[in-house]
Amino acid sequence: MAGVAPPTDPEEGRLSELAPLFVDLDAVQHEVDAIVEAGRVEADRIRAEAAAEAEAVIAYATERAIAVKTRESQRVLERSATERDGRIAAGEARAAAVRTNAEARAVGVADAVIQQLAALAVADGVD
Repeated sequence: MAGVAPPTDPEEGRLSELAPLFVDLDAVQHEVDAIVEAGRVEADRIRAEAAAEAEAVIAYATERAIAVKTRESQRVLERSATERDGRIAAGEARAAAVRTNAEARAVGVADAVIQQLAALAVADGVD
């Protein structure tokens, strides 16, 4: 039977027709994989950049918080020093008043003793 085509499997014919499509799909898949990988790389870069920026913001905020706390601590220290100085001045004033009162009482007691002695001396001389 010359000139008659041998019988072919219809499935085999269909596969041979689809083979170029599979090649094209494979090429498209490689392109998609490359695009996805590039997207991953870009996302990683963006994440790293965002993390660095966040760390910078946190560092700045921490620095500002420390500066604020330092200023507040300085104010508290100055206020405490002022209170201490006021208490020292008040204590010195009280001590001066106590010394003045003690001296006045000592002078009064000494005068009273002298008067008593004088009165005793006069009374001794009268007897």
